[in-house]
Amino acid sequence: MVAVVFGARGNVGRHVAAGLLAAGEEVRATSRTPDAAGLSPRMRVVAADLERAETLPAALDGAEQVFLYAKPDGVQGFVEAAEAAGVRHVVLLSSASIVAPGAEQNPIARQHRAVELAIERSGIDWTFIRPGMFATNTLWWWQRSIQTEGVVRNPYPDAQTAPVHEKDMAAPAVTALTEPGHQGQACTV
Repeated sequence: MVAVVFGARGNVGRHVAAGLLAAGEEVRATSRTPDAAGLSPRMRVVAADLERAETLPAALDGAEQVFLYAKPDGVQGFVEAAEAAGVRHVVLLSSASIVAPGAEQNPIARQHRAVELAIERSGIDWTFIRPGMFATNTLWWWQRSIQTEGVVRNPYPDAQTAPVHEKDMAAPAVTALTEPGHQGQACTV
């Protein structure tokens, strides 16, 4: 069974691709620039851009499962290409902001929910992985102030944050793609 991984070089997608390979799955990695740098030679790499629908049919051809990151621009083109290709299950990397208080006013929550809704309405089986803050981002945001001042600055001190390592975001995606029973589930990480 072919699993297509969008963003296979990304912070989460690379761990999803590695987990699928370790589980014995056939992985097709997508990239806007399809050289295989940094990817396992066991993966087939194909050119695809979620904002260019004409690139999607070749990437999805023969695939039954897809790992996707939320990209509102072009989601309808993705859904149409996935339906035409016979994709049966999409695992979407979404956002925990969707379930946070005030989500309807949060632009990140609205963007991720728009992608979720497009996939839900498609009739394709889905699983949504909704992580909070990426641990990689905290390194970028906090590293300098920790090293130079020994402090972490947070513009919203009352906000709840729980940075999640990207491998811990990928793990439920791999499970959803390799084990039955996760369709129609939204997992907040």
